Amino acid sequence: MDNFLTIDDVPAGQPIFWFEGTGLIGFRTKEQVMKMKTDEYQIHTLIGLKWKDSMMRTREITYGLTWLKNKAEAVKTAIRHAKLRTDFDPLKPGKGCSLADTINPEYEPDENDFIDIAVFGDCDKTIMQIKEYLRERFDAPGSFKGTPAAICLQNVWGVLDPLIKKYNLEVDLPPIRVKRSEKPRIKKKVKVNKPSHDKHGQRLKFCPHCPYSSYNNLNRHLSTHSGIKPFQCSKCPKAFFGSHELQRHAKSCGKVTRRKIGFRKLLDKRQNIRSTEIVPPKPAEIICNFNISLPDSSDDSEEEELTDVRNLQQKVREQKEIIKDLRAEINNLKSSRP
Repeated sequence: MDNFLTIDDVPAGQPIFWFEGTGLIGFRTKEQVMKMKTDEYQIHTLIGLKWKDSMMRTREITYGLTWLKNKAEAVKTAIRHAKLRTDFDPLKPGKGCSLADTINPEYEPDENDFIDIAVFGDCDKTIMQIKEYLRERFDAPGSFKGTPAAICLQNVWGVLDPLIKKYNLEVDLPPIRVKRSEKPRIKKKVKVNKPSHDKHGQRLKFCPHCPYSSYNNLNRHLSTHSGIKPFQCSKCPKAFFGSHELQRHAKSCGKVTRRKIGFRKLLDKRQNIRSTEIVPPKPAEIICNFNISLPDSSDDSEEEELTDVRNLQQKVREQKEIIKDLRAEINNLKSSRP
């Protein structure tokens, strides 16, 4: 732990930027951090690496983070990672740091002239956002593009900007950048020729129309050039190049298939049917007597008999209408269900 930064390396009165749980960055004083446990934070800081041309003029400044006390060692490590990227190896396309992808190869990093930026944070995420803020503000090269740094640092601009103004982060001349995307990123595969015979002793056959070759499937391939489909379905007019395609088609030919709908749509449709479903009344609740027996004339008068008959006939008509409506609703529900 002697090689890494601790809270004792932070100057008195220097704010320590802190990654809050909300995703935004705040700051705390050195006294507040010293009261916490050491496993709750790991001090990181910023360094700036100068890239110079043949006239020793600063053309680019790249930014990095480190938790090492020896800043010169951290600068050497950054230069070594950048060199691994520029010395392209097709077997290891992702090796090294990507910050030098757009830097002119005529510029060289100066390990003896770097910028020790005294901005401290509680973890690498915090310093990463401050590094992105410097890249956006000074148009520095770099490929990492995370959450916009201006959003994360919106609560600490008044504290961060005075610290940055202490350092000269401007270049002597505008840089001339290049793109190194023309370099191949993967090694080309070597085409291996097929052996003249397979393991069963069958000879390799070549197509006369294209580079295709096969041991036992050349006739099927030739039909694709001629357009002839020799395998005809006996139930429908469809034809196929191969017998296995015809067998797969025969399993579903002639069957009535339902249109497929998505699982989510099916659940929604069922839910709507259940919510609007009308429960029909029980058969015992429907009272309908079609066998009407007229009362004796000896009991009541003739007018009363006619009135009773008319009332019964009216009740029968009402019951028939109720049954008709219920049957129509039941049929609609059955037809709407999947």
